[in-house]
Amino acid sequence: MILATKEDIENLDFSVIYQQHFKTAYLFVFKRIGNRADAEDIVADSFAAAFKNWPPSKHYQAWLWSIVRHKLTDFLRRKYQLRSTSAIDLENIPESDSSNASNQSDTYLTFLEKLVAELSAKDKQFYTLRYREKFTFNQIATQLNITENNAKVINNRIVKKLKTKWENLQVTT
Repeated sequence: MILATKEDIENLDFSVIYQQHFKTAYLFVFKRIGNRADAEDIVADSFAAAFKNWPPSKHYQAWLWSIVRHKLTDFLRRKYQLRSTSAIDLENIPESDSSNASNQSDTYLTFLEKLVAELSAKDKQFYTLRYREKFTFNQIATQLNITENNAKVINNRIVKKLKTKWENLQVTT
C-alpha cells in the first residue's frame, strides 16, 4: 500500500503498522546482534518511540526503519563502550602521592606499575609521555618523530598489552 498524503498516514492505525513490520524489524535486529531478548527490547523501544511520535510527516516506512536502525546503533555503542572500558582505565589513573589514597588505589597502582615495568623501553617511554606527562597524541608524535596516527596505533597496542596482562594478573591473584 503506497501512501501519498499525510492524511493517508494519519488514518492508518498504528497497531496495523506494528503487526506488518514487527517481525521484519525483529529479524533485522536479531540477525545483527544474535540475542533474542536484546533484539526484542530494541524493537519494542523502536516501536514505542515511533508510537510516541506518530504520525510522521511522510514516508512512514523509511521513518520507522530509521528509528529501528538508530535504536540498534545506540545499543551497540553502549555494549562496546562498556566492553572496552571494563578491564583497565589508563586515562584515569589515581595519583600515587595522594595522602588520602585508599588501599584499593594503592593496589591498583602497584599492579599497574608492575605491568608497566614489563613493557619494552620504547613502550615505557610512550606510556610515560601519554599517561604520566599527559601529552596529547600530537605532542607525542612530535617528540618521537612519528605521525599522530602512528602514535594512536602505538597507544592502542600498549593498552591492549596492559589489558591482557591486567586480566592475567587478576586471574592469578
